[in-house]
Amino acid sequence: MTKFKDMFACELYKINRKHTLLKLGIALLVFLIATTIFFAVIESVLADMIPSGSGDLNANIESLKAQIKTFEENATWLNRLLPDKTLYGLKANLAMYEYMSENGITSSGVMSVSSGADFLNFDYYNFTETCMSTVMSIMIIFLIVACCRATTGEYASGALKMQFIRPVDKNKFFTAKWLSVFVVSEAFLILSFIVSFVLGVILFGADCPSVILVMRAKSATITSAFGVLVLSMFCKSVTLFLLVQATMFICSFSKTNVKSLVICLLMFAFDIGILLENILAVGYVGFVGFIANLDWMSAFSLTGPAFKGMSLWTMVPITLLWGAFFMYMGYRRFNRIEV
Repeated sequence: MTKFKDMFACELYKINRKHTLLKLGIALLVFLIATTIFFAVIESVLADMIPSGSGDLNANIESLKAQIKTFEENATWLNRLLPDKTLYGLKANLAMYEYMSENGITSSGVMSVSSGADFLNFDYYNFTETCMSTVMSIMIIFLIVACCRATTGEYASGALKMQFIRPVDKNKFFTAKWLSVFVVSEAFLILSFIVSFVLGVILFGADCPSVILVMRAKSATITSAFGVLVLSMFCKSVTLFLLVQATMFICSFSKTNVKSLVICLLMFAFDIGILLENILAVGYVGFVGFIANLDWMSAFSLTGPAFKGMSLWTMVPITLLWGAFFMYMGYRRFNRIEV
């Protein structure tokens, strides 16, 4: 019986054929350096043109209260039924400004999670978050291609049949496949976090405004920018893990590489839950959707989760249930593969 570590090493070798990891690492490093140069140029051009602060807090609070009252009075039945980012955003901003007013915090001393990918904010937090978000998109494409190639690609080429001739434990074999993809993706994500953070500190300095986290548009709390970056990286790591499970699940139902790639890309590019909720005009249809619940950081932002009523306490268990379903069905289907 082949040992698991040998299977795992073999899967890593397959991923790294033709020095794929080295090429990907060089490409990501070039991207991070290019992003650093871009931020430096933008800062030198626009730094003096961007106004600081958000005006008088009390005036903002009164303005937001008036806007919320007007919005609620004029809301149609469809506004009440379907998720509305406008109302959530108004209430979230109101909660943030009230927290700042109560604690004597100035507008120039803090920022919100929603501004995390704003290249007009010149600090290591926004720089690192921008880099990580872009690398995350690259890693999602990488893991889809790698998972499809490791399953349907090998099935179509006949390589899977040759491997099943030996007395291979299919559960260990399947684990080695998805774990190798996840480990590589996670390693690049962590590497991008470390490199972009260091470059951000070098470029903008270690001083950075604190970040306000707003939950359910009702309460707010403040924490350090580095703490939010670590939280963001953790959420992105969970997303990578669950997307690997979802991709392996989809691949287990297909026998062609192209079909698996297309289905995975469509699934991750379009949130079926949001489409159904808006097309059917029935609230909460997409509340338990897989993609909608993946963005845990949205629970702390000014824009909020995909659907009204959602919070971190609903997103986490729903996401984990989807992950458990994908993992269980993926293993079950892989064990039934006949070659």
